[in-house]
Amino acid sequence: MFNPDLKIGQAVTNDQICEIFTVSPRGGMRRSHKTNTLVVISFAYIVYQDRWKGDTLHLTGMGLVGDQKIDYCQNRTLYESNYNGVEVHLFEGSYLAKFYNYCGVVRLVEEPYQEKQKDENEKERLVWVFPLKPIIPLPRVLTPEGDEPTQTKENRDNLNKSIMLIGRRIEHKKFGKGSVFSIVVTQEKGTIYAFKVRFDNPTEGKYDRTFSPKFLDDNEIIKWL
Repeated sequence: MFNPDLKIGQAVTNDQICEIFTVSPRGGMRRSHKTNTLVVISFAYIVYQDRWKGDTLHLTGMGLVGDQKIDYCQNRTLYESNYNGVEVHLFEGSYLAKFYNYCGVVRLVEEPYQEKQKDENEKERLVWVFPLKPIIPLPRVLTPEGDEPTQTKENRDNLNKSIMLIGRRIEHKKFGKGSVFSIVVTQEKGTIYAFKVRFDNPTEGKYDRTFSPKFLDDNEIIKWL
């Protein structure tokens, strides 16, 4: 088992991904024979309609134009990953983002299926969708109802900002150091409703603490590391 020495939710650059896993700097699926891994990057990108259903990511396969083929390049690697020995590591980030959040090792938990999506030229085509589930539960950006927010033109910028806060390290005046574990946002505009921090050394019983968004900019209470 390959150890990238990354924490769940940790934000890294594309250059760091390439160096750690020995993979190409481009593409949403990147195979490394040296580390025997497949790096999968889920983008908030209009061509690939990736979405979370509960704790399972439904990831669109490789191929920007025309019908996708399940035996094409890394689509095949991912399809056979439960028995070919290749370990799949997931990252999330918006397209052209400077940082990507590490989501850990994932497994294919259901058979891939086909659906219709538009390609890069806005033409309808058939794609393959891979249901992937993280081995370790992920921190998430959710609505107050506990659902994954649907990205729209109105909330896209705020959602991307929230995604990039996941995994950020903080030091709280009372509770010590920890990481942002989950963020609750409004569906309409994607504004932060609340955020949860998982502390390393809790001093008062609970491991997780939930805070109002006003504390995001309260430098006397919370210091960003």
